[in-house]
Amino acid sequence: MMREIKFRGQRNDNNEWVIGDLLQNYIHHNSGTTIQQGGCVFYEVKNETVGQYTGLKDKNGVEIYEGDIVKDIYNNSFTVRYNEYCSFMLYPIGNEAEFMAIYPTITLIVIGNIHSNPELLK
Repeated sequence: MMREIKFRGQRNDNNEWVIGDLLQNYIHHNSGTTIQQGGCVFYEVKNETVGQYTGLKDKNGVEIYEGDIVKDIYNNSFTVRYNEYCSFMLYPIGNEAEFMAIYPTITLIVIGNIHSNPELLK
């Protein structure tokens, strides 16, 4: 089974989150990043907020994206990041030296993301 490829990004004009296909430098007057939502709807988004869907959902059915902050059943908090060697990984908050792979069998809850909820990183 193939994983669904989609991205999330925060709009430049109103900070709303949008999900869709990622287009970079698509429109000639736009040197930034664009999310295409549906057939002909385009949104310019903040490049630093773009995160890819991991293909996994949390225990409540919420899609997990790169940049999300999640908790496990032991109340440990992690950030979800892409690792070029192993795909998506969980990095414990406060201990960036360690990380572990994110698996469908791990029970997680999305509690926020690093862009909208930086206070959760403390």
